[in-house]
Amino acid sequence: MLYTLEDRKAVAVLRPIAENGAYQTWASYGSSERLSATTLNGVLVSTRGLGNDLMSSRVEPLLEVVSRREDGVATIQQRYLDGENQIVNLKSDCKITRGETEAVTSVAGSVQGVRMTAECWQANRSVVNSYLVDANGAVVQSRHWAGPTMGYSTIQRLR
Repeated sequence: MLYTLEDRKAVAVLRPIAENGAYQTWASYGSSERLSATTLNGVLVSTRGLGNDLMSSRVEPLLEVVSRREDGVATIQQRYLDGENQIVNLKSDCKITRGETEAVTSVAGSVQGVRMTAECWQANRSVVNSYLVDANGAVVQSRHWAGPTMGYSTIQRLR
């Protein structure tokens, strides 16, 4: 997968290193630094080794709506490390809307999907996440807010 941290202007090609049910953990090629990201159906749920990591997420309610490619609402939870290595729990109430069909191109070719947008409100900010979902309900590309110091992460499935 192609992983981008927008605010840090960092891009990496990650390879799968572990699976636990529907969760997949990815790490960069040739790196011994133990940097990793974990996804659930193409959506970032945790990071390790990136600083102020996203420790865990509960995104299943959002994925239920997004994978059906329908409008809806969902509440998600994210737990991340703050600057003092303390875990902060953040709740987001999201309104999910279905957009247009579009294509994304990767090394595997072009994939058609429906753009799903989740406008999410938190205690002191709002964020907009987006997901490109194929006909099978799989997220093939996502742009998801990963925390106040990490900002937005973009994930694109390459195969």
